[in-house]
Amino acid sequence: MQDLLIWIATGFGLGYSPWAPGTVGSLIGLPVAWWLFRLPLGTRLAVTLTLLVLAVPVCHFASLWLGGGDLPQIVLDEWVALPIAVLAFSRYRRRIILPLGYLLFRLFDISKLSPVREIEGIGGGLGIVADDAMAALYAALTLVLLVRLTRRYWQRDPEQSS
Repeated sequence: MQDLLIWIATGFGLGYSPWAPGTVGSLIGLPVAWWLFRLPLGTRLAVTLTLLVLAVPVCHFASLWLGGGDLPQIVLDEWVALPIAVLAFSRYRRRIILPLGYLLFRLFDISKLSPVREIEGIGGGLGIVADDAMAALYAALTLVLLVRLTRRYWQRDPEQSS
């Protein structure tokens, strides 16, 4: 069971990437978010919250087994938090929203703006997951602001113009 949980916590091995493991591990969140777009908003929220809650003990124990702390190879927190960045948007905008949400999420996760850094200091699985959830929330708010600022473009369906 320990090996299985470590495998999940390390993003099925992506967390062992020698280059930017958090960025590489976050890629798993893209198909998760894509799948969530098919669900009603309430279900998206419930599934995302469930994934976040389940990630806390998995990240906690994986951290203990691998040496402690918010280790770079533990990326479950990244890929379950990423969907938060795009939850509020309809599936018709996903071709543009997903890459923008991913980039913004990574920007806020890497930069650790306050209170992301302080939340990470909580420690344990809760700190490991909660800082990424906050970074994803920052990304979501930024994305909503960008969409509002570019409303005229968003009034048409980008899927039809692809």
